[in-house]
Amino acid sequence: MTTPAFAAETERKLSQLDNDVLAIYGLLKTITKTQVDHGERLNALGSSLTTIAAVQKRQGNRLDGIDVTLAQMDSRLDGVDSRLDGVDSRLDGVDSRLEGMDAKLETIIAMLGEPRSLGSGHG
Repeated sequence: MTTPAFAAETERKLSQLDNDVLAIYGLLKTITKTQVDHGERLNALGSSLTTIAAVQKRQGNRLDGIDVTLAQMDSRLDGVDSRLDGVDSRLDGVDSRLEGMDAKLETIIAMLGEPRSLGSGHG
């Protein structure tokens, strides 16, 4: 037999359980919305990362091209440096020849100076 007090207590507990279930559904709805928001943000971040990766790949390709160009320039500059070393050696040779000619010219000037002094004594 059920007493009216027992029935009232059972009714109150069922009402409380119903309120708890509704509160849980409300919390689940909030959690679901948060998860959807987070999913959308993650998708946007994924798109951004894809864009960044593509830009970095293009920049990497450009840097590779620049590296090749610099290597070619370095090789050409090595050739220019070798040619300039050859020109420097030739100029050293010309300088040596000019110094030799300078010494000979001084000797000739000195010899020309001697005959005048000798010539003035003869004549």
